[in-house]
Order: sequence, then structure tokens, then C-alpha cells
Amino acid sequence: MTFDSSPAGGATRYDGNLTVPATTNIGALGAGERGLAIRSGSTALTALVNQTITVRFSRAVSNLSFSIVDLDRDANFWDRVTCNPVPTSSNNRPTTVAGVGDAGLEIPGSGPFRYTGGTTGIDDTSNAGNVQLVYAGGASFTQLQLVYWNAGSPGPQGILLSDFTFTARGC
Repeated sequence: MTFDSSPAGGATRYDGNLTVPATTNIGALGAGERGLAIRSGSTALTALVNQTITVRFSRAVSNLSFSIVDLDRDANFWDRVTCNPVPTSSNNRPTTVAGVGDAGLEIPGSGPFRYTGGTTGIDDTSNAGNVQLVYAGGASFTQLQLVYWNAGSPGPQGILLSDFTFTARGC
């Protein structure tokens, strides 16, 4: 499994992008647990200024599941994520995370994954900004794309990806 990052619309990657930071338990992952950082220094009120993360598998996979961790909002940031393909379900999601991971309007039952809690931010060890994505059964695939952007003010911000599980198809 490999990860590639492609900025668009003037987006910039921030330090530590596509690395595993030393900080543990972000998003209540657990003691000693870490995720892969997706970090951006860009902001825009539009998804056109973004960073596309392509996840490639060396062979087709099915029954993929993983978590997006630390979707949150504060005075200077507001995370957004879309997925292609859109997951078949999003489990273990607190009521503070809305959207289905598509590029639709930000209305109930549609739009990018986003934090809908207060604007004062959440503690880094809270799971209030986590969502587990599930691609159950169905057709297998060899890649997926996540589009991440910060819909707030300029400044560094990021999310984590964690807990990937999948079934690798025959050689």
C-alpha cells in the first residue's frame, strides 16, 4: 500500500505531510497508537484548493475499512474530506461528524465529511472528530482517493488516517 499527495488550486503541503508523527493517541486511537498525517498549510472556502491523497494497493482489495481521525474545527480551521469511491458506510461516527464523503452540498445526508460541533475546537485526544469508512463486499479496487481541504483561515492543519484493514484478492 502506498500513499501519494497531489496539491491543487494553490494548496500547499505542510511539514510532516504523509508521515507518522511521534504524538500518540490523537483522536483517542489508544496509548502508543499513531496514524498517517495529512497536513496542509492552505485554506479556502472551496474544495478547489485541496490536497488529493491517492492510496494504491499492489493488488485488488475488498472489504476495506479505515478511519479518518481528528476532523475538527476552530477559529482558524475547518476540515473537509471527500472520497472516491464514496464508502458504502461510515461507522463509529459521533454525532459531531456530518457528511457521507461525497462532493455534494453540505446538507444533512450529503457532502464531505466535516466536523459540526462547536467552533472552539476539540482536545487532540477526543474521538469527536473520527469516522470509520467501510467499503463492504462488492467490487474490489486497486486505489482510492481522498480529497482534503481546510475551509477556515490560513494556517497549518491536518487529519490522520489509521487502522486500515482489507482483504487482498488473489495474485
